[in-house]
Amino acid sequence: MDVAAASGVSYATVSRYLNGNPHVSAKAAERIAAAVKQVNYTPNNAVRSLVRQRTQTVAFVVHGQPDSLIADPNISTILLNANQTLGNADYQLITLISVSPAAGARIARLASSGFADGWILNTFHKDDPLFQGFANISVPVAISGVGYGSATPFPTVDIDNRLASRKLTEHMLGRGYRRIAYIIGPSYLPTPTPTPCTRS
Repeated sequence: MDVAAASGVSYATVSRYLNGNPHVSAKAAERIAAAVKQVNYTPNNAVRSLVRQRTQTVAFVVHGQPDSLIADPNISTILLNANQTLGNADYQLITLISVSPAAGARIARLASSGFADGWILNTFHKDDPLFQGFANISVPVAISGVGYGSATPFPTVDIDNRLASRKLTEHMLGRGYRRIAYIIGPSYLPTPTPTPCTRS
């Protein structure tokens, strides 16, 4: 027994309802909703993807070694929040790790094949071939990271490094410390060169 038969409406009406089309009467929508529960209907995502030309997935690409990435609290926070936000919009987050040129080439092929509806790139080298390659692929891309600035043509979620450094320094000074060292990450990351923001 399928949803159309159980609800007594046409397949076209059921399809419109399941795809969120507003052109379904309240009475029909109520009957279809009841039928969905009755027959325990589960959407066939493969078929829906073909019809809608969307995969309902977003790929999160991280550059680095798996062990260090798992231990990075920043990456964990970004992934958890991205997963929750995408889940609320009925999207699934998929994480890919670029650990080598071969892995990068494989991810580039996936991006070109329509593997995901959108891509989030994180912790990439400024001159990474995969980072540069996405500029030639017609897919939605956003950057999650620090210090890229105008170096990327993609929308970027960044932090105010200067303000953050100032606040941290003021905190240390407020606790009575005067000899303060600033430790930065690897030189290949696109973090801007630190500039003194507070002098004692």
